[in-house]
Parts: sequence; structure tokens; C-alpha cells
Amino acid sequence: MILPKKIGSFFKLPIQLFYGVPYPELAFPNFRLDYLDLIDIEPGDSKKWNDRLTDDGRWEHNLYNFLVLALRKLLFTLPSEGKLEGTVRRDGGPLHEAVREAMINCITYCDYLLGGVLRIDRRTDRIVMRNPGTLRISPERIYNGDYTQARNSTIQKMLRMIGFGDNIGSGFMKIIKAWDTLGFNNPEIHEEPEVNEVWLTLPLSVKSQINSQAYSQINNGHNIKDYSRVDIDDNSDSQIISHINSHSDLSVIQRSILKHMVSFPESSIEEIANALGTKPESIRYQRRLMQDKVVTEKAGSNKAGQWKITFIG
Repeated sequence: MILPKKIGSFFKLPIQLFYGVPYPELAFPNFRLDYLDLIDIEPGDSKKWNDRLTDDGRWEHNLYNFLVLALRKLLFTLPSEGKLEGTVRRDGGPLHEAVREAMINCITYCDYLLGGVLRIDRRTDRIVMRNPGTLRISPERIYNGDYTQARNSTIQKMLRMIGFGDNIGSGFMKIIKAWDTLGFNNPEIHEEPEVNEVWLTLPLSVKSQINSQAYSQINNGHNIKDYSRVDIDDNSDSQIISHINSHSDLSVIQRSILKHMVSFPESSIEEIANALGTKPESIRYQRRLMQDKVVTEKAGSNKAGQWKITFIG
């Protein structure tokens, strides 16, 4: 393997671990890497995994290859948002960017000298990233994003030099912001002291903490002020809510947004976000995602205008 010229001055052990030169298992005999696709697999099932990437002799066992191969496998299991930048289509979106950042953090903050397994589990409703070690700062400070200190600064620098990471300590906040935008339940990071591991759980389920009063009114079709601007013929409130509920191409949070717009046609983006227990960025993002199925626009001013909903097709 030919190493980049800029890597020549780095320490020997990180190079062994990252690029597999000469053999990382000699320097780190008690450490290994593991990726498991466990979608729709429950404990006790005869089928143990759908796909696995581990030290089985089929690939050169090092951090760089694991990052590239495992990340590719993981991203293929997740929805990809496609958008045009100029004349070029860019796939991925905030979900892919955040998962990529989480894997970089997992590799950067792992304590390789402890031994154990750096493991990525893709489960049905979540992604769990586990790495040997302890948290260097409290979870509260991690969530606030006010301080960061990489355990493996050399590996962090190597990652940055090949295009992974920006080395300014913004990684976890990028994950939090993406999960807010997507409307998912908050990521959780904690220590498992019995096995000397740090676990990062990325839920793939939508937040359910909707304002109870608004939720009741939305689902029962109450408080609907004016349907003249809702482009769904002249149906009754219950028929409109039923139409939204039956739209199989819409996610749970997208249906909730539409029902809130129908029930409270003068509500602002901020008011919708507050009622659904999420952020305004998430509402705007979901509107963009469903614009090929449902177009939502405010007729009139932001304060006095009312939402107009148009179903396509």
C-alpha cells in the first residue's frame, strides 16, 4: 500500500491501525472491528444477521477500510435525499451527513489500547455505535457543544487530510441538528462501565411528544377555521383528515404537519413546530421532502395568511 506523502511524519502505531501497515493486529492484538446489519432480527432468532463486516479474511483489516466499507453498507440501508446543486445531483442529505459524522467520532474517540470491539449495529429502528473507552467530558457538555477533545488527535488529523471531518469540534452538534431537522427522537450517548464502552444510539423513529391539546384537535378535525384555501375539493373536516391519514407515501410527521395546517390554517412554522415538539428547521425540511406529493404554501401574509394544501397526482 502506498501511503499519502503527508502521512510520513505521523507516529507508527496510528499508521498501523489506520492503514494496516504492516499488520495492525500485531500492535493491537485485542482489538477488532465489527459492523452488523440486524434489521428485522430479534434476539433468539435462528438468523443472526443480514450482513456483517468483521475480521474474517475477506478484506484488509484496518480503520480506513472499515470506515469506507461499513459506512457504505450502513448508508445503503437509509433513505437518501437527492437534490440538484447547479447541474449536478447530490445524494445523501442531513441523515447521511450525520451518520457519517457519527462514525468519524466513533473512530476518533475510541480507546484502542483497551482492546475490545468497535461495533456498529444497524437495527430496525435505530443505529447503535459502540467503542471501547470512556467519555472524556460529561454528556451534558457534549450536548451543549461547548468543548471537545479528541482521544486520538493523530487519527483525527489523518481523517481530516483525506476529507473526513473538519477538526473544529462541531461533529456532535451536527448530529443533533440533523436529528432535529429530521424530526427524529434525540440521539443518546452514555457509558457502559461494566464493559468499558461508550454507546451512541441514533433513533430512526419520529418524535411523539406532540402537544396533547393540539394532537387531540388535529386528529379529531376540530378548530378548523376555513377550508376555502385547502385544495381538496369541498370535503368536510373529517374527510380531509381521513384523506391525509390514508396517504401512504407520507411519513407520520408529514401527516401531523398537514393536519395541523388544516386545523390551524393561520399558524406559523414556529407554532407548528412547537405543537409537534420539534424545531422549525424540521418543519421546513419535511415540507421540502413531500413537495412532489403535497404542496403547502401560505396564501397571504405570514401572520394573517392561511395555509393552502395541494395534493399532486
